[in-house]
Amino acid sequence: MADNVTIEDAFEILQVTLEEAITAVQDNGSDAMRQGNFDEAERVIKRARQLATIKGRLEDLHKSFEEHVITEVEPESNHSRLRHGLKTSQEAYQSPILQVLVELGGSADLNTVLERVYELMEDQLNEYDHQPLPSDKNTTRWRNTAQWARNTLRSNGLLRDDSPRGIWEISDAGRNWLES
Repeated sequence: MADNVTIEDAFEILQVTLEEAITAVQDNGSDAMRQGNFDEAERVIKRARQLATIKGRLEDLHKSFEEHVITEVEPESNHSRLRHGLKTSQEAYQSPILQVLVELGGSADLNTVLERVYELMEDQLNEYDHQPLPSDKNTTRWRNTAQWARNTLRSNGLLRDDSPRGIWEISDAGRNWLES
């Protein structure tokens, strides 16, 4: 690993790479099902389960690392990692994401959802949320965190996991959670 890549950068790179792999597997599974290739679909489902397990472990490891290892911001550099709690948490995005999806009729494309979530949360977001990711200068932390919150909502069954790529869709469980 290059000297200028922090542990936090590495987690972000792993998360993005894993999400890309999950998307590719979902696309392969959809193709296999459309073609009636059920053996391939079963193989892809097995791979998807493996990736979901890895994703859960990575999220747990990242959370544990932030809680137990990161105790202060690194010295000033181009790739400073944040101390846990400086950026807005994933949990803070959950209710707004679900609210926006209900407002939009239950589903919408990711950019439409994120634009509206930003409008709802703008007053809550801090200077750290508006910074670009060290690993991707074109993506702000808030947007990345919101996308990870979406993955958590999907893993918890509050968003549908069978929506087309790029579409976020609330589940019945998500509607129930939001109402309670």
